[in-house]
Amino acid sequence: MDLSIRVLKSSTASYTTCEQQQRKAVRLNGAILMELKDKGVDVEQNFLVIAEGRGLAVNFYTLRRYGDVLGAGRAISSSIWFPAHVSQFKRFLLSDTMHILLAFAEHTRRYGMEVADTIAARPAAPLPKTPPRRPAELKQYILLTPSKQNKRSRIADNADDCD
Repeated sequence: MDLSIRVLKSSTASYTTCEQQQRKAVRLNGAILMELKDKGVDVEQNFLVIAEGRGLAVNFYTLRRYGDVLGAGRAISSSIWFPAHVSQFKRFLLSDTMHILLAFAEHTRRYGMEVADTIAARPAAPLPKTPPRRPAELKQYILLTPSKQNKRSRIADNADDCD
């Protein structure tokens, strides 16, 4: 089962493409939330954190349900950045980026466990009953095809009949 849709785009993606993909991701994640709500997950207390990236930058958004309203907002105040070159790696490790990534992974893990526990505790719906299957009766068929020689004679016979 999908818990969220994450969108990562190349650095050359246009603003229009990014905006369109973000709207699509919010719609899909909203549909996932509704499915989880139908399965008994409290979507007003348990919420998604969505990662959305363009190039080497990633933003995190939360998506929550408030009654009939779907709310989306930034989870952190600024984007996180991945190093583009090995010389930037030390600065990357010393930044808050690693803490944010680890917090995102932990939240996703806890959220996934909550969803799995809720769904597992719910009684399984009974399987639909199907009517008993009767064995199919096969009829005997005989297929006769004329040989080429017989075909030619038939065409000739038909031509004589038309005269």
